[in-house]
Amino acid sequence: MDSPTSPPAMARQRCSYLTRTRKRKPKPMLDKPASIIVDNPLYQAGHPGSIRRIEVERSLRDDPLGQMHARNQIMEHQYAAGRLWQRAFENAGIGHIKAMDTTQEPVDGGGAFRDPLTDRRMRAYNDLKRWNGTLGKAGAQIINYVLCDKRSLREVGQLMHASTERATMVYVGKRFRECLDQLAAEMGLKSK
Repeated sequence: MDSPTSPPAMARQRCSYLTRTRKRKPKPMLDKPASIIVDNPLYQAGHPGSIRRIEVERSLRDDPLGQMHARNQIMEHQYAAGRLWQRAFENAGIGHIKAMDTTQEPVDGGGAFRDPLTDRRMRAYNDLKRWNGTLGKAGAQIINYVLCDKRSLREVGQLMHASTERATMVYVGKRFRECLDQLAAEMGLKSK
């Protein structure tokens, strides 16, 4: 029998180590598209009713909410609540404000000053404020991480609880679904 430090035994250990590291489980196909049924944007009155809604492919690569919906991990009302929250977050953003180019000489007739705080932006901001108050601090943080920052539940568990253990993942997933339920009830998508 070879001793553990003999060259043949060390070669077998190295080979078994290389084999173990190369036989990783394949990652789930997150960039694989998934089907979803949506309203047909080209539908007009007088068309047959069967083409009112169509099936389209959507990318799931940077969309944790879409991934959960495609895997049936969240229900339809939770998915709709998440999308409404994302739309309000995008509408409340200040990304449309342009900086003045100081390298160019100002000219007359450059356009009237437009108020950056539009009614739509203020409504979206007020909606987010109300919804985040309903969720509480921890719930709003989980929703922000997943829906705004596009982080996976594993990353949220790592950020909030410094752990990626299975129990932590189960807790974060359950808490995220509870937050989506609260949002859906607040938005009127589901009865309280």
